[in-house]
Amino acid sequence: MDFKPNEFFISLVEFITILLLGAVLALIVLMVEANHPMEDNHLLYQYAFTESTSILFWVAIIFSSFGLGYFLSSIASGLDPLYDAIRKQFYPHDEDLRQRFKYSCLLAKQKKDYLRIYERSLILQKKKECPKEEKVSELTEEKKLFEGFKIKFLKNIFRILLSIIIKLDHKIKIDKSYEEARKILNTQPEAVRNATNTYNWANTVLEAHFPAISEQATRIMSAFKFFRSMVVVSFIYLVLQLSHQIAYSFWQINLLILLLSFREFIVQRQKSVQKTYQSIVVLTYYKNSNSEVN
Repeated sequence: MDFKPNEFFISLVEFITILLLGAVLALIVLMVEANHPMEDNHLLYQYAFTESTSILFWVAIIFSSFGLGYFLSSIASGLDPLYDAIRKQFYPHDEDLRQRFKYSCLLAKQKKDYLRIYERSLILQKKKECPKEEKVSELTEEKKLFEGFKIKFLKNIFRILLSIIIKLDHKIKIDKSYEEARKILNTQPEAVRNATNTYNWANTVLEAHFPAISEQATRIMSAFKFFRSMVVVSFIYLVLQLSHQIAYSFWQINLLILLLSFREFIVQRQKSVQKTYQSIVVLTYYKNSNSEVN
């Protein structure tokens, strides 16, 4: 039977994101049962050390780990909307900012605030050179308003708290790779545009035509899925600790693991998204340039 590295790689991803964390959750269940046995001196984990039941016990643990792992993955996917909210704060698309800007400018008072904020920023930066692309005098009122809005957007209390807790950069980083990938998708037939979003379309193209690059993106994806499920495991463990269902000691360490896992989930997912968009943009233009040369 031929060995296929890709099949091994997929099984490794499943081991990390499904089986491993499912086994951790199964261990937590055993810890709870050890503190609250159904019968005295009849602990469930003792079956692991009994000759007649040890094989059945570990087989049951493996299957339970798979089941719990998929269950964890399904629950952890509920964190994705939270990622979207954070992504729009720290890694916004240009259309996200402009949509917020249009909504906030419905109030006339907001427009005055944005102009005042922009003019104040000019006073603070008057000794610096003007942007090379656009001189200050050439900016329209709408662009000045938009610049003022972005300055105020940086002072969002939600952004400030998250930048402190999970150490994200406080500056706005507009994801230009998404804008380019979106342009490429818009050149596709209407049926393709309506059938999927930009990220899923880019993933599908990479899988079909550039499997080597797709594997690299999948590796990063497996990392964010691991930490996403780790957030749920750490949360369950912390709740059990605080409710005294299991040992209460070192709960602070578990809380730290939860916060670090949440941060890595956000960071690794953003890396996965950027890798996918950058790859689809570079490879598409590279393929087009090669076809033109030929």
